[in-house]
Amino acid sequence: LFEKAQQKEAQKDYAAAIKEYQAIVDNKDYATEIKADSLYNIAINYIRLKDADKSITHLKESLRLKTKKDLLKK
Repeated sequence: LFEKAQQKEAQKDYAAAIKEYQAIVDNKDYATEIKADSLYNIAINYIRLKDADKSITHLKESLRLKTKKDLLKK
């Protein structure tokens, strides 16, 4: 799903990319780190669609899932 979402981004189909990333977030089989990265990517795509409110909501959710250790990785 992640690769499919990236392909949609490359095609500038940001709404479709959001749907693909959301499918990752909603799937219980994916690790929390992947879900957090997907939420971040959703936030970026909402910025591209000029929807700051939805972008901020998803960015906050992404940060909530990340641990301090994850945030300090280089």
